Amino acid sequence: MKSKIVVYLLFFSLTWFYSCSKKNEVETIPQKKLTSPYLTPEVLWSFGRINNLEVSPDGTKILFGVRYYNIEKNSSQNDFYVFYQV
Repeated sequence: MKSKIVVYLLFFSLTWFYSCSKKNEVETIPQKKLTSPYLTPEVLWSFGRINNLEVSPDGTKILFGVRYYNIEKNSSQNDFYVFYQV
């Protein structure tokens, strides 16, 4: 269990370091404006999807990612967030 946590922390820290070193190459995901009351496939693709949910060993923090897709560029971007217990 501890080795799995160490591997995850190492992976996320290297991902974070790599993403911070490439500040000029970060793409922004275009925002879709709702022009009709219907949820079209394009609008659904513009929503972020939660992934990589992990809870810290002491249970005080939750780490998760939100992946956004860019249909025009055929790419995706994963943003990581941490929730702290208050």
